Amino acid sequence: MNYVFKIGMRNYTVTDINDITIPGLLLMKMVYSEVSQETHTFVLTILNGSNLSIQQDNTLQLNVNVTDNGVLLVNPTITYLSSNSLICTVNSSGLVTSVGIGNCSISASANGVSEDIVIEVIAEEQLNLTVEISGSTSIIKTYTKEYLSIFKNNGLPIIKESTFWLTGIDNQPTTLAIITSQNSINNTCIVRGDILGYVKLWCKSTDNSIVSQDGMVVQIKSLF
Repeated sequence: MNYVFKIGMRNYTVTDINDITIPGLLLMKMVYSEVSQETHTFVLTILNGSNLSIQQDNTLQLNVNVTDNGVLLVNPTITYLSSNSLICTVNSSGLVTSVGIGNCSISASANGVSEDIVIEVIAEEQLNLTVEISGSTSIIKTYTKEYLSIFKNNGLPIIKESTFWLTGIDNQPTTLAIITSQNSINNTCIVRGDILGYVKLWCKSTDNSIVSQDGMVVQIKSLF
Protein backbone atom coordinates (compact mmCIF):
# COMPACT_ATOMS: atom_id res chain seq x y z
CA MET A 1 0.00 0.00 0.00
CA ASN A 2 1.06 3.54 -0.90
CA TYR A 3 4.08 2.30 -2.84
CA VAL A 4 4.72 4.20 -6.07
CA PHE A 5 5.43 2.30 -9.28
CA LYS A 6 6.55 3.64 -12.64
CA ILE A 7 4.46 2.26 -15.50
CA GLY A 8 5.48 3.58 -18.89
CA MET A 9 6.32 7.23 -18.38
CA ARG A 10 3.99 7.82 -15.44
CA ASN A 11 3.97 7.13 -11.71
CA TYR A 12 1.10 5.38 -9.93
CA THR A 13 0.38 4.95 -6.23
CA VAL A 14 -1.13 1.70 -4.89
CA THR A 15 -4.40 2.53 -3.09
CA ASP A 16 -5.93 -0.94 -2.67
CA ILE A 17 -4.74 -4.56 -2.68
CA ASN A 18 -7.00 -7.59 -3.17
CA ASP A 19 -5.84 -11.19 -3.11
CA ILE A 20 -9.21 -12.78 -2.39
CA THR A 21 -11.50 -12.12 -5.38
CA ILE A 22 -9.50 -14.20 -7.88
CA PRO A 23 -7.44 -16.98 -6.25
CA GLY A 24 -3.83 -16.84 -7.34
CA LEU A 25 -3.93 -13.24 -8.52
CA LEU A 26 -2.98 -10.08 -6.65
CA LEU A 27 -5.20 -7.19 -7.77
CA MET A 28 -3.85 -3.72 -7.11
CA LYS A 29 -5.78 -0.51 -7.59
CA MET A 30 -3.55 2.39 -8.58
CA VAL A 31 -4.05 6.10 -9.18
CA TYR A 32 -1.91 8.53 -11.06
CA SER A 33 0.62 10.19 -8.79
CA GLU A 34 2.88 13.19 -9.03
CA VAL A 35 5.20 11.47 -6.57
CA SER A 36 8.19 9.80 -8.18
CA GLN A 37 8.82 6.10 -7.68
CA GLU A 38 10.77 5.46 -4.49
CA THR A 39 13.85 3.32 -4.87
CA HIS A 40 15.03 0.91 -2.21
CA THR A 41 18.46 -0.63 -1.76
CA PHE A 42 18.24 -3.36 0.83
CA VAL A 43 21.33 -4.89 2.42
CA LEU A 44 21.22 -7.87 4.80
CA THR A 45 24.24 -8.65 7.00
CA ILE A 46 24.78 -11.62 9.32
CA LEU A 47 26.82 -10.09 12.11
CA ASN A 48 28.13 -13.47 13.33
CA GLY A 49 30.41 -13.70 10.30
CA SER A 50 30.55 -16.08 7.36
CA ASN A 51 31.94 -19.19 9.10
CA LEU A 52 31.50 -20.57 12.62
CA SER A 53 32.13 -23.78 14.53
CA ILE A 54 29.89 -25.01 17.35
CA GLN A 55 29.74 -28.22 19.33
CA GLN A 56 27.01 -30.76 18.80
CA ASP A 57 23.79 -30.20 20.79
CA ASN A 58 24.66 -26.52 21.33
CA THR A 59 22.77 -23.49 20.06
CA LEU A 60 23.80 -20.31 18.25
CA GLN A 61 21.75 -17.12 17.95
CA LEU A 62 22.18 -15.41 14.59
CA ASN A 63 22.31 -11.62 14.71
CA VAL A 64 21.10 -10.03 11.48
CA ASN A 65 20.85 -6.41 10.36
CA VAL A 66 18.76 -5.20 7.42
CA THR A 67 19.21 -1.70 6.01
CA ASP A 68 17.18 0.24 3.44
CA ASN A 69 19.19 2.90 1.64
CA GLY A 70 21.67 2.71 4.51
CA VAL A 71 19.02 3.12 7.22
CA LEU A 72 18.70 0.28 9.75
CA LEU A 73 15.24 -1.30 9.69
CA VAL A 74 13.55 -1.97 13.02
CA ASN A 75 12.10 -5.49 13.43
CA PRO A 76 12.37 -6.52 9.77
CA THR A 77 10.73 -9.77 8.68
CA ILE A 78 13.57 -12.24 8.18
CA THR A 79 13.25 -15.79 6.87
CA TYR A 80 15.81 -18.41 7.89
CA LEU A 81 16.55 -21.69 6.11
CA SER A 82 18.98 -24.54 6.85
CA SER A 83 20.63 -26.38 3.98
CA ASN A 84 20.69 -29.62 5.98
CA SER A 85 18.31 -30.12 8.89
CA LEU A 86 20.21 -33.29 9.87
CA ILE A 87 23.17 -31.07 10.79
CA CYS A 88 21.49 -27.85 11.96
CA THR A 89 17.96 -26.61 12.45
CA VAL A 90 16.96 -22.95 12.68
CA ASN A 91 13.77 -21.37 14.00
CA SER A 92 11.97 -18.22 12.90
CA SER A 93 14.01 -16.11 15.33
CA GLY A 94 17.37 -17.25 13.92
CA LEU A 95 18.24 -19.62 16.75
CA VAL A 96 20.40 -22.40 15.32
CA THR A 97 20.49 -25.81 17.04
CA SER A 98 23.25 -28.23 16.10
CA VAL A 99 21.99 -31.77 15.63
CA GLY A 100 24.58 -33.85 13.79
CA ILE A 101 28.27 -33.70 12.94
CA GLY A 102 29.23 -31.94 9.70
CA ASN A 103 28.77 -28.71 7.76
CA CYS A 104 25.65 -26.85 6.72
CA SER A 105 24.74 -23.33 5.70
CA ILE A 106 22.02 -21.13 7.13
CA SER A 107 20.53 -18.47 4.87
CA ALA A 108 18.81 -15.34 6.13
CA SER A 109 16.52 -13.51 3.69
CA ALA A 110 14.56 -10.27 3.83
CA ASN A 111 13.19 -7.85 1.24
CA GLY A 112 14.60 -9.86 -1.65
CA VAL A 113 18.18 -10.01 -0.37
CA SER A 114 19.94 -12.78 1.53
CA GLU A 115 23.20 -13.89 3.05
CA ASP A 116 24.57 -17.27 4.13
CA ILE A 117 26.66 -18.43 7.05
CA VAL A 118 28.51 -21.77 7.00
CA ILE A 119 28.37 -23.64 10.30
CA GLU A 120 30.63 -26.55 11.19
CA VAL A 121 29.25 -28.81 13.91
CA ILE A 122 31.97 -30.65 15.79
CA ALA A 123 31.71 -33.44 18.34
CA GLU A 124 31.42 -32.38 21.94
CA GLU A 125 34.77 -32.54 23.65
CA GLN A 126 35.19 -35.61 25.81
CA LEU A 127 36.78 -34.73 29.12
CA ASN A 128 39.45 -37.01 30.55
CA LEU A 129 40.46 -35.20 33.73
CA THR A 130 43.36 -36.55 35.78
CA VAL A 131 45.79 -35.38 38.44
CA GLU A 132 49.35 -36.65 38.93
CA ILE A 133 51.45 -36.24 42.07
CA SER A 134 55.19 -35.94 41.66
CA GLY A 135 57.82 -36.12 44.37
CA SER A 136 59.90 -38.54 46.39
CA THR A 137 58.47 -41.94 47.33
CA SER A 138 60.21 -41.80 50.71
CA ILE A 139 60.77 -39.35 53.55
CA ILE A 140 63.33 -39.73 56.31
CA LYS A 141 61.69 -39.62 59.74
CA THR A 142 61.40 -36.02 61.09
CA TYR A 143 62.37 -34.64 57.65
CA THR A 144 60.13 -33.05 55.03
CA LYS A 145 59.60 -33.39 51.28
CA GLU A 146 57.79 -31.20 48.77
CA TYR A 147 55.17 -32.62 46.41
CA LEU A 148 53.63 -31.17 43.27
CA SER A 149 50.28 -31.92 41.62
CA ILE A 150 49.75 -31.63 37.84
CA PHE A 151 46.19 -31.50 36.48
CA LYS A 152 45.51 -32.67 32.93
CA ASN A 153 42.67 -33.00 30.43
CA ASN A 154 43.25 -35.65 27.76
CA GLY A 155 46.91 -35.64 28.73
CA LEU A 156 47.40 -31.89 28.37
CA PRO A 157 48.14 -29.71 31.43
CA ILE A 158 45.30 -27.47 32.62
CA ILE A 159 45.13 -24.84 35.35
CA LYS A 160 43.47 -25.92 38.59
CA GLU A 161 44.02 -25.16 42.25
CA SER A 162 44.74 -28.12 44.51
CA THR A 163 44.32 -29.47 48.00
CA PHE A 164 46.25 -32.44 49.50
CA TRP A 165 45.54 -34.93 52.29
CA LEU A 166 47.12 -38.04 53.81
CA THR A 167 45.82 -41.49 54.71
CA GLY A 168 47.29 -44.80 55.76
CA ILE A 169 47.83 -47.65 53.31
CA ASP A 170 44.31 -48.82 54.24
CA ASN A 171 42.93 -45.40 53.17
CA GLN A 172 42.05 -44.64 56.79
CA PRO A 173 43.30 -41.61 58.80
CA THR A 174 46.98 -41.76 59.72
CA THR A 175 49.37 -40.23 62.26
CA LEU A 176 52.55 -41.46 60.55
CA ALA A 177 52.98 -38.17 58.68
CA ILE A 178 51.41 -34.76 58.42
CA ILE A 179 51.11 -32.04 55.80
CA THR A 180 52.86 -29.04 57.33
CA SER A 181 51.85 -26.59 54.61
CA GLN A 182 50.34 -26.42 51.16
CA ASN A 183 49.94 -23.82 48.43
CA SER A 184 46.79 -24.38 46.43
CA ILE A 185 47.75 -21.91 43.69
CA ASN A 186 51.21 -23.39 43.10
CA ASN A 187 49.80 -26.92 43.61
CA THR A 188 52.47 -27.86 46.15
CA CYS A 189 52.54 -29.23 49.67
CA ILE A 190 55.16 -30.10 52.30
CA VAL A 191 54.91 -33.48 54.05
CA ARG A 192 56.78 -34.37 57.26
CA GLY A 193 57.37 -37.97 58.27
CA ASP A 194 56.85 -38.64 62.01
CA ILE A 195 56.60 -42.42 62.47
CA LEU A 196 58.13 -45.24 60.45
CA GLY A 197 55.72 -46.84 58.01
CA TYR A 198 53.81 -46.13 54.82
CA VAL A 199 51.25 -43.45 53.97
CA LYS A 200 49.30 -42.37 50.91
CA LEU A 201 49.28 -38.81 49.60
CA TRP A 202 46.12 -37.73 47.80
CA CYS A 203 45.16 -34.66 45.82
CA LYS A 204 42.07 -33.06 44.29
CA SER A 205 41.13 -29.77 42.69
CA THR A 206 39.55 -27.21 45.00
CA ASP A 207 36.39 -27.22 42.85
CA ASN A 208 36.17 -31.04 43.33
CA SER A 209 36.08 -31.62 39.56
CA ILE A 210 39.26 -33.74 39.60
CA VAL A 211 40.20 -36.25 42.32
CA SER A 212 43.23 -38.56 42.33
CA GLN A 213 42.11 -42.15 41.81
CA ASP A 214 45.12 -43.71 43.51
CA GLY A 215 47.10 -42.17 46.32
CA MET A 216 50.87 -41.89 46.01
CA VAL A 217 52.51 -44.35 48.41
CA VAL A 218 55.26 -42.71 50.49
CA GLN A 219 57.54 -44.56 52.93
CA ILE A 220 58.58 -42.96 56.20
CA LYS A 221 62.00 -44.49 56.87
CA SER A 222 64.95 -44.13 59.22
CA LEU A 223 68.11 -42.31 58.29
CA PHE A 224 70.22 -45.51 58.55
